[in-house]
Amino acid sequence: MQHSASAEVSWIGMLVSVPDAFSTLIGHLQILHTFAEKIIRQDRLKIITQFKDKIYSARYNAFINEMEVTLENAKVIALNPNSDYVVTFTTTNKVYKAVNYVDDNEVSKKGFLVLLSENEKCSLFKEERIKFYEKTVATTSYDKEIAAKYKRVDDNYYIKLGDKTTFLPQRKKDFLKLFPNEEKKLSTYMKKNKLNPKNEDELISVIKYLSTLIE
Repeated sequence: MQHSASAEVSWIGMLVSVPDAFSTLIGHLQILHTFAEKIIRQDRLKIITQFKDKIYSARYNAFINEMEVTLENAKVIALNPNSDYVVTFTTTNKVYKAVNYVDDNEVSKKGFLVLLSENEKCSLFKEERIKFYEKTVATTSYDKEIAAKYKRVDDNYYIKLGDKTTFLPQRKKDFLKLFPNEEKKLSTYMKKNKLNPKNEDELISVIKYLSTLIE
Protein backbone atom coordinates (compact mmCIF):
# COMPACT_ATOMS: atom_id res chain seq x y z
CA MET A 1 0.00 0.00 0.00
CA GLN A 2 1.46 3.35 -1.04
CA HIS A 3 1.33 6.14 1.50
CA SER A 4 0.25 9.57 0.32
CA ALA A 5 2.88 12.28 0.05
CA SER A 6 3.13 15.58 -1.78
CA ALA A 7 5.76 14.21 -4.16
CA GLU A 8 3.64 11.20 -5.09
CA VAL A 9 0.00 12.26 -5.27
CA SER A 10 -0.93 15.76 -6.37
CA TRP A 11 -4.25 16.10 -4.53
CA ILE A 12 -2.75 14.88 -1.26
CA GLY A 13 0.14 17.26 -1.80
CA MET A 14 -2.32 20.12 -2.10
CA LEU A 15 -4.01 19.09 1.12
CA VAL A 16 -0.88 19.07 3.23
CA SER A 17 1.43 21.56 1.51
CA VAL A 18 -0.11 24.66 3.11
CA PRO A 19 1.03 25.28 6.72
CA ASP A 20 -1.63 24.46 9.33
CA ALA A 21 -4.00 23.10 6.65
CA PHE A 22 -5.59 19.70 7.18
CA SER A 23 -8.17 17.58 5.39
CA THR A 24 -11.61 16.54 6.58
CA LEU A 25 -12.87 13.26 5.14
CA ILE A 26 -16.51 12.24 5.11
CA GLY A 27 -17.99 8.84 4.22
CA HIS A 28 -20.09 5.87 5.39
CA LEU A 29 -19.13 3.20 7.92
CA GLN A 30 -19.83 -0.51 7.88
CA ILE A 31 -18.08 -3.16 9.98
CA LEU A 32 -17.20 -6.37 8.13
CA HIS A 33 -16.17 -9.59 9.88
CA THR A 34 -14.91 -11.76 7.02
CA PHE A 35 -11.52 -13.36 6.52
CA ALA A 36 -11.05 -11.67 3.15
CA GLU A 37 -11.98 -8.16 4.19
CA LYS A 38 -10.46 -7.57 7.66
CA ILE A 39 -11.61 -3.96 7.42
CA ILE A 40 -13.98 -1.40 8.77
CA ARG A 41 -15.21 0.12 5.54
CA GLN A 42 -17.18 2.99 4.10
CA ASP A 43 -18.35 3.16 0.50
CA ARG A 44 -17.84 6.78 -0.44
CA LEU A 45 -15.37 9.28 0.91
CA LYS A 46 -15.77 13.03 0.53
CA ILE A 47 -12.71 15.22 0.92
CA ILE A 48 -13.41 18.82 1.87
CA THR A 49 -10.64 21.38 2.16
CA GLN A 50 -10.11 25.03 1.42
CA PHE A 51 -8.90 23.92 -2.02
CA LYS A 52 -11.55 21.53 -3.41
CA ASP A 53 -14.56 19.34 -2.68
CA LYS A 54 -14.50 15.85 -4.22
CA ILE A 55 -15.91 12.36 -3.67
CA TYR A 56 -13.66 9.30 -3.39
CA SER A 57 -14.19 5.63 -2.59
CA ALA A 58 -12.34 4.60 0.56
CA ARG A 59 -12.15 2.17 3.45
CA TYR A 60 -10.58 1.92 6.89
CA ASN A 61 -8.43 -1.19 7.39
CA ALA A 62 -8.61 -1.82 11.14
CA PHE A 63 -6.20 -4.77 11.06
CA ILE A 64 -3.26 -2.60 9.98
CA ASN A 65 -4.79 0.76 11.02
CA GLU A 66 -4.82 2.37 7.57
CA MET A 67 -7.25 4.70 5.82
CA GLU A 68 -7.27 3.58 2.19
CA VAL A 69 -8.50 5.89 -0.59
CA THR A 70 -9.15 5.09 -4.26
CA LEU A 71 -8.28 7.97 -6.60
CA GLU A 72 -9.89 8.83 -9.97
CA ASN A 73 -7.35 6.66 -11.81
CA ALA A 74 -8.27 3.63 -9.62
CA LYS A 75 -4.96 3.95 -7.79
CA VAL A 76 -5.30 3.04 -4.10
CA ILE A 77 -3.27 4.95 -1.53
CA ALA A 78 -3.08 4.90 2.26
CA LEU A 79 -3.36 8.27 3.95
CA ASN A 80 -0.14 9.06 5.76
CA PRO A 81 -0.92 9.08 9.51
CA ASN A 82 1.95 11.53 10.05
CA SER A 83 -0.33 14.19 8.57
CA ASP A 84 -3.08 15.66 10.73
CA TYR A 85 -6.02 14.02 9.02
CA VAL A 86 -9.52 14.24 10.48
CA VAL A 87 -11.99 11.67 9.12
CA THR A 88 -15.76 11.94 9.65
CA PHE A 89 -18.31 9.34 8.50
CA THR A 90 -21.57 10.91 7.38
CA THR A 91 -24.09 8.25 8.38
CA THR A 92 -22.86 8.01 11.97
CA ASN A 93 -20.88 11.24 12.44
CA LYS A 94 -18.04 9.03 13.64
CA VAL A 95 -14.75 10.92 13.63
CA TYR A 96 -11.26 9.45 13.16
CA LYS A 97 -8.09 11.45 13.83
CA ALA A 98 -4.46 10.65 13.05
CA VAL A 99 -2.91 10.45 16.52
CA ASN A 100 0.44 9.76 18.18
CA TYR A 101 -0.30 7.44 21.10
CA VAL A 102 1.20 4.90 23.50
CA ASP A 103 -0.61 1.54 23.57
CA ASP A 104 -1.25 -0.85 26.47
CA ASN A 105 2.20 -2.42 25.91
CA GLU A 106 3.84 1.02 26.20
CA VAL A 107 4.67 1.02 22.48
CA SER A 108 4.56 4.39 20.71
CA LYS A 109 2.35 4.34 17.61
CA LYS A 110 0.85 6.67 15.01
CA GLY A 111 -2.50 5.81 13.50
CA PHE A 112 -6.20 6.52 13.19
CA LEU A 113 -8.28 6.51 16.39
CA VAL A 114 -11.99 7.24 16.82
CA LEU A 115 -12.60 10.54 18.60
CA LEU A 116 -15.25 10.13 21.33
CA SER A 117 -14.89 13.36 23.29
CA GLU A 118 -12.74 16.46 22.97
CA ASN A 119 -12.25 19.78 24.74
CA GLU A 120 -9.39 22.06 25.77
CA LYS A 121 -8.52 19.94 28.83
CA CYS A 122 -8.58 16.37 27.50
CA SER A 123 -9.70 14.10 24.67
CA LEU A 124 -10.97 10.52 24.65
CA PHE A 125 -10.16 8.15 21.77
CA LYS A 126 -11.06 4.58 20.82
CA GLU A 127 -8.90 2.10 18.92
CA GLU A 128 -11.05 -0.28 16.85
CA ARG A 129 -9.29 -3.63 16.64
CA ILE A 130 -9.41 -6.71 14.45
CA LYS A 131 -7.30 -9.75 15.33
CA PHE A 132 -6.14 -12.59 13.07
CA TYR A 133 -6.66 -16.14 14.34
CA GLU A 134 -4.58 -18.90 12.73
CA LYS A 135 -6.19 -22.02 11.35
CA THR A 136 -6.74 -24.72 13.97
CA VAL A 137 -5.99 -28.21 12.66
CA ALA A 138 -7.98 -31.18 13.96
CA THR A 139 -5.62 -33.45 15.93
CA THR A 140 -8.08 -36.31 16.46
CA SER A 141 -11.15 -37.67 14.70
CA TYR A 142 -13.27 -35.96 17.37
CA ASP A 143 -11.85 -32.50 16.71
CA LYS A 144 -13.07 -30.08 14.08
CA GLU A 145 -10.79 -28.02 11.90
CA ILE A 146 -11.35 -24.28 12.37
CA ALA A 147 -10.54 -22.02 9.43
CA ALA A 148 -8.28 -19.00 9.85
CA LYS A 149 -10.24 -15.82 10.36
CA TYR A 150 -10.17 -12.15 11.22
CA LYS A 151 -12.34 -11.26 14.19
CA ARG A 152 -13.46 -8.01 15.79
CA VAL A 153 -12.06 -7.85 19.33
CA ASP A 154 -12.52 -5.49 22.26
CA ASP A 155 -11.65 -1.88 21.60
CA ASN A 156 -8.90 -0.04 23.45
CA TYR A 157 -9.40 3.46 24.84
CA TYR A 158 -6.94 6.33 25.13
CA ILE A 159 -6.90 9.70 26.83
CA LYS A 160 -5.04 12.78 25.67
CA LEU A 161 -3.80 15.09 28.40
CA GLY A 162 -1.59 17.92 27.23
CA ASP A 163 0.39 16.61 24.27
CA LYS A 164 0.41 12.95 25.35
CA THR A 165 -2.13 10.28 24.41
CA THR A 166 -1.90 7.16 26.57
CA PHE A 167 -3.76 3.90 27.16
CA LEU A 168 -6.80 4.20 29.42
CA PRO A 169 -7.62 1.05 31.45
CA GLN A 170 -11.32 0.35 31.95
CA ARG A 171 -11.02 -1.54 35.23
CA LYS A 172 -12.29 1.00 37.76
CA LYS A 173 -9.40 0.63 40.21
CA ASP A 174 -6.75 1.01 37.50
CA PHE A 175 -8.71 3.83 35.86
CA LEU A 176 -8.81 5.91 39.05
CA LYS A 177 -5.09 5.38 39.73
CA LEU A 178 -4.29 7.39 36.61
CA PHE A 179 -5.73 10.51 38.20
CA PRO A 180 -4.40 10.75 41.78
CA ASN A 181 -5.34 14.43 42.15
CA GLU A 182 -8.90 13.85 40.96
CA GLU A 183 -9.35 10.27 42.21
CA LYS A 184 -11.59 11.07 45.19
CA LYS A 185 -13.99 13.32 43.27
CA LEU A 186 -14.06 10.95 40.31
CA SER A 187 -14.85 7.99 42.55
CA THR A 188 -17.67 9.89 44.25
CA TYR A 189 -19.09 11.04 40.92
CA MET A 190 -18.97 7.55 39.42
CA LYS A 191 -20.57 5.98 42.50
CA LYS A 192 -23.31 8.61 42.74
CA ASN A 193 -24.23 8.28 39.06
CA LYS A 194 -23.57 4.52 38.87
CA LEU A 195 -21.04 4.91 36.06
CA ASN A 196 -18.80 2.09 34.88
CA PRO A 197 -15.76 2.94 32.70
CA LYS A 198 -16.24 -0.40 30.89
CA ASN A 199 -19.37 1.10 29.29
CA GLU A 200 -18.40 3.46 26.48
CA ASP A 201 -21.19 6.00 26.98
CA GLU A 202 -20.56 6.06 30.71
CA LEU A 203 -16.82 6.38 30.13
CA ILE A 204 -17.46 9.44 27.97
CA SER A 205 -19.51 10.98 30.79
CA VAL A 206 -16.71 10.33 33.29
CA ILE A 207 -14.08 11.90 31.02
CA LYS A 208 -16.26 14.96 30.45
CA TYR A 209 -16.56 15.33 34.23
CA LEU A 210 -12.79 14.82 34.59
CA SER A 211 -12.20 17.76 32.27
CA THR A 212 -14.03 20.02 34.75
CA LEU A 213 -11.58 18.98 37.50
CA ILE A 214 -8.35 19.52 35.58
CA GLU A 215 -6.78 22.92 36.11
